[in-house]
Amino acid sequence: MNALGKASASSTGSKGSAFRKPSYKRSLAILSTSGIVFGLGLSGSSQAIANPTADCLGNTVTPASTGTQEGNEVQNLLNIYNELREDNGVVCLSGHFDLDGRVFFNRNVKVYGLGTSSITSPYGTVFQSDTDIDENSLSYIAYDIEISNLSILNSPGTAIHARNVDIRNGSTLSGNDGAIRAERNVTISNSTLSANEVSDGDGGAIYALGNVTISNSTLSANEVSDG
Repeated sequence: MNALGKASASSTGSKGSAFRKPSYKRSLAILSTSGIVFGLGLSGSSQAIANPTADCLGNTVTPASTGTQEGNEVQNLLNIYNELREDNGVVCLSGHFDLDGRVFFNRNVKVYGLGTSSITSPYGTVFQSDTDIDENSLSYIAYDIEISNLSILNSPGTAIHARNVDIRNGSTLSGNDGAIRAERNVTISNSTLSANEVSDGDGGAIYALGNVTISNSTLSANEVSDG
């Protein structure tokens, strides 16, 4: 495989090529031959940051006792930042959440897991950035997300869709129909992306239109299939 992402390995069975060239026809970089990364640049330098739990006082959500409103509980906290138009608000999750819908954000946000917190959702994308309108009246994905020490598991859609995505501090994205879609850049540090698969698409683990930076992380068994 060369720096432009031309894979030399061929696939077997129903699995398509690890590299599927997207329609925008720009030079891409790819890591490994397992459908892992699509991005305009790939590097390996990033630095871990301190434990974020000090930011969680008053911002922590625990799973609902009924198990039916957990998505609403997370969304309600995010809506506080959305309504205040406040960037980089912190939402902390404590426990395992079975979401009842996707979670939207229309400000840049940080989502931290406490302990061994995790999320599953049968409703497709878990964290979805809202859109904004540019000067040409065109809609675009407008907001950034940082995920720290949180597992997102077995979503039937892309786990995270945002402008810039930062995954760090022991996070795991596994078993999703694509882990990350970023309209700009992706940073992965001290985390794991595994067993994410896209059917008839690109980027089993990461699809990025900008730069991808990875450090001290494991990316394994991520695939692109022919459906």
